[in-house]
Amino acid sequence: MHRNSFTNCYIVFFILFFSLNTYSQEKEKLEREYRISAKSVPEKARKLIASLPFDKKIKWFKEESFYGNTIEAKTKFKKHKYSIEFDTLGNVQDIEVVIPETIIPKTTLENIRNSIKKEFKWFKFVKIQEQFIGTQEQIVNYIKTRNQQNFIVKFEIEFKGKKGGEKHLYLYTFSENGSIEQRERVVFENIDHLEH
Repeated sequence: MHRNSFTNCYIVFFILFFSLNTYSQEKEKLEREYRISAKSVPEKARKLIASLPFDKKIKWFKEESFYGNTIEAKTKFKKHKYSIEFDTLGNVQDIEVVIPETIIPKTTLENIRNSIKKEFKWFKFVKIQEQFIGTQEQIVNYIKTRNQQNFIVKFEIEFKGKKGGEKHLYLYTFSENGSIEQRERVVFENIDHLEH
């Protein structure tokens, strides 16, 4: 009985260790993103976007990935590129703003660069997005006033990197202080995402 209990504990430990180890490693991000018409967008999402002071054309996209489907409204406002992400019911999930690396606090940028250097022989940033996760009210307020209070802030960095003799496109997500939270190697099946 005691031996069986020990064996069961060992099996549980092995499963947990394997799961945690797998979670921390790089995953492949296979996604398909394509333009959709405003008529295909949930009314809740359309109403939210209509209530915002955007003065440029809104481009709607649907993204299908291993993690599920989402809908994005992309536009340019006051010289910044915005992407507001919704679930398929029209509930807002987050907002992403394309930024230059000079916007990232120096200590955070240094942490990000050092983390990437540990894994890659060479890398080059392609696109940096500051991601704000909060309530619908917070997101609306941010777009109108640029007030960043009470948000969960993350950085999504798309970069070309070389390791093991091969170059690939990667998307890493970093916390506000520059710690790696998610690693993905990007494989796109679309052309539409290049329009943004």
